[in-house]
Amino acid sequence: MKQHYLLGMILIILLMLWFSSDLLKASGSIKEGFQVQQRLITINMCPQWAPQIQTAKGNTDCCEGELLDGKCSAKTFCTLSAPHDGVSSCIDAWKQYFAEKRKQCPSTMPNYFENVKVRNSIKGCNASTIKEDGSVPQNSSAKRCRVYDTEKENREKIDSCFVQKERLKIQCPSFPGYTSRVDTVWGSRNTFGFFNCSYSNSLGQTTSCADEKTLTAMWDRENANWRMNKTKYTQLENISCRTFVSREQIKERERQRVEVERRKREEAERRLQQQKSWWENWRKRWESQADRARRQNEEQRRKQQAEIDELRNRLKNCKK
Repeated sequence: MKQHYLLGMILIILLMLWFSSDLLKASGSIKEGFQVQQRLITINMCPQWAPQIQTAKGNTDCCEGELLDGKCSAKTFCTLSAPHDGVSSCIDAWKQYFAEKRKQCPSTMPNYFENVKVRNSIKGCNASTIKEDGSVPQNSSAKRCRVYDTEKENREKIDSCFVQKERLKIQCPSFPGYTSRVDTVWGSRNTFGFFNCSYSNSLGQTTSCADEKTLTAMWDRENANWRMNKTKYTQLENISCRTFVSREQIKERERQRVEVERRKREEAERRLQQQKSWWENWRKRWESQADRARRQNEEQRRKQQAEIDELRNRLKNCKK
């Protein structure tokens, strides 16, 4: 009987462990966008750049290079057959492909999309999940950015995911009483210019400064010889966040100095007032004591005079 009871308890514990592991996996897939995306991607086809071939072993592979003597002369992207010789299935290869592409996405738009069935389709990143074939986001109105084919486009197109990732790296200097935000400034010919830190406080006062790295990069694109122009350096000194921070630090030190001086004056005035108050209290106590002594002396003088008058009266009576 005891053996059956122990066996039943062991089975219950194993079932609980199995259910808890499944729950952990499910929660992990929800928290990590990559895992959610991997489960959604179910593409089973050769890429357009890796045509389908039939190997001598009877496998249907996707070759990324030219065929030589019926063999793939370059890397095999995936296989439509069962995985073999280190070549993964096309389903797993596409999952890995989208995972690698996802590295271009900013954290605010973590899901990569691309319609691999259509040549030159729009590629990008989205804040929502994507369809199972990876082609488009499930929520068409969600925030998105684009991944372009060339580095130049990715760096210059204002809606590129590269620009959005760079924007998230900008850390505007913080100043007491001000809130900040990062603005994207357009350059020439409707291209990305630079990032700007804008500040405002509760009184409606505003100010701003330019991110020096992206500002000078824009100037490099527009005119590689701008460093020969002293006016540009003056402009840079006037608007860059680096010098802006220096100026604000100087202002803050001056403000603190004025505040320290004000507190010193107030403290000196307070001490002087305390001294005046102490002298006034002492004077009042002294006057009070002197008045009390005067009254006591006057009272004593009256008593003495009364005694003298009484003695005089007695003498007069004795003479009679």
